[in-house]
Amino acid sequence: MHEIDHGILAAKSLEKMTESILPNLGRLMNSLWTCIMLFDDEGKNIKALRIDASGKMEWSFETVFHFHSNLRKMFMELKQGNVVLQSDLRAVFSNSLTRKLQTEGLNTLLCVPLTIQESLNGVVCFGSKEKGAFDAEYIEMAKEVAREIAVFIRQSRLTDQIKIQREEMRQLAQYIVIAQEEERHRLSRELHDEAGQDLTALKIGLELTMRELPLELHSVRERLLESTVLVDTTMEQLRSLARGLRPPAIDTIGLNYTLDDLCQDFAKRSHIAVEYRGEDVPLLSDAARICFYRILQEALTNVYKHAEAKHVTVTFRQDPKSVSLIIQDDGRGLQPVDKKRGITKGIGLLGMEERLMALGGELIIQSQAGQGTELIACILREDSTQ
Repeated sequence: MHEIDHGILAAKSLEKMTESILPNLGRLMNSLWTCIMLFDDEGKNIKALRIDASGKMEWSFETVFHFHSNLRKMFMELKQGNVVLQSDLRAVFSNSLTRKLQTEGLNTLLCVPLTIQESLNGVVCFGSKEKGAFDAEYIEMAKEVAREIAVFIRQSRLTDQIKIQREEMRQLAQYIVIAQEEERHRLSRELHDEAGQDLTALKIGLELTMRELPLELHSVRERLLESTVLVDTTMEQLRSLARGLRPPAIDTIGLNYTLDDLCQDFAKRSHIAVEYRGEDVPLLSDAARICFYRILQEALTNVYKHAEAKHVTVTFRQDPKSVSLIIQDDGRGLQPVDKKRGITKGIGLLGMEERLMALGGELIIQSQAGQGTELIACILREDSTQ
């Protein structure tokens, strides 16, 4: 019984659990033929693993309708949660299953339902040559094992549901990020092409007007000059905004140089020393490139606002399996609001995690009060998952 319990607890899937415990289950019950039938979530199909007297295990597949049609009375008993013990197969019914069992010399069949919340999710069956082979003690052992298997089935299916929901959330997050980046790209183009061209035309018009003014209209000329300067300032602000929405350098000179440029620009504006160590990473998807860029943007913004750091090191690197962006600062570190829960994540960090989650990546945060912070954004290489 201990080996069966261990097999159930250690199993990673329903199939592995079934294959692990079936031989021991047959020996425990002194059964020459043992079978575990697993119904799918919709209760339409059966996946069954059988083991015979020689120890040969074999998976088979059939429909619940086929099982119900051939063993209608037995099926109804099992569905009500009752154990079915048939001491003489020949005396009651004849179908493909019982004929096969009789061919193997079996006379007694014990079937125990795998019931979860009053729903039949499978059956454990034992066969023996001896009539009346399974007494009350054997039946209780079979029921105990069936309860453990049923619990495992329920936990396994809940785990599968969680995995499905997580994958759906990941796909939704990816869709949102892609839609957001497409909109940013569109706005960037409009600001650069349409608004930028309009402002350029306005500046040319102002300059032409200044040239045509009589020399004595000094006050008008000064106002036009001020307007020209304002146009220049507005154009530079639009260019900066367009670069922030979608840096064109990503598509022209590549992500590595774009990250380096972002670091140098941040250092000039913030007066915080930034050391960049990067390498070219070919075959990186557009979504991954934008993800790394946005994460560095947000991380540097957090350093400026909260870290009180004097030096930042940014590393962009790859290995055969993954691509990583590492941001380290010598600031005051992240302060946990709740010591039991650890670091409390603000909107910025949560946004980084969502971006990475959408690409199957992860964010690792290492920080201690007064000893700075290290952020590691990691995404698996697409070719490593093939």
